Amino acid sequence: PEMWTTGYSIGRLEEQAEIVDGEVARALSKVAATKKMFIVAGSMAMKIDGHFYNTTLVFGPEGELVAQYSKVHLFSLFNEQNIVSAGNKRVVAEIASVPSGLAICYDLRFPEFGRAMAQDGAKIIYVPAEWPTVRGYAWELAIKGFAMFNQAFVCAVNCAGSFKGQEFYGHSMLVSPMGIPIAMAKGTVEEIIYANFDLSEVDEARDSMSMLRDVRWDIYK
Repeated sequence: PEMWTTGYSIGRLEEQAEIVDGEVARALSKVAATKKMFIVAGSMAMKIDGHFYNTTLVFGPEGELVAQYSKVHLFSLFNEQNIVSAGNKRVVAEIASVPSGLAICYDLRFPEFGRAMAQDGAKIIYVPAEWPTVRGYAWELAIKGFAMFNQAFVCAVNCAGSFKGQEFYGHSMLVSPMGIPIAMAKGTVEEIIYANFDLSEVDEARDSMSMLRDVRWDIYK
């Protein structure tokens, strides 16, 4: 999920933040190469060019770094902007030959962000998160809406359990371009879920209802 190496223990980033070629990244790279798989590695507190970011790394089957995305929408309710810097670009990368968007937690609340990735060609959007149980209803609604409005699969992985007295909602899920859950974790405990899905559903959804072609960017500014 989001910030999985530290949780929101964000008062000690100088000693806890990872670096792009650090120990955790090297371990993830090794697993990806050994298993010949892609790994979308949640998000981590990372120090990049002297600044701290909330960053997702993606590794490929040769252990290579395929993509890197730093959270662009910072959660001002928790003064996140006083702790980490905001990323300044959206990312759509080829992951297993599929154009894939990257988002992190609070990004889900910005539908224009997902729409822009869909316009960039994203057919699946990966979303690690640390979403609390108290707003669990919004987690499910946001993911289904993000998938349906952008006519893309959404793979959303949420924190489960508790940290510093905060309960997290879990309910990680894969949702279809029609906003229908294909697989969902059962609750607030850790578990692994699996799903098969057909990427042709993206093209079918976009052909049957031309939302992405009918967008009026000219009147949204």
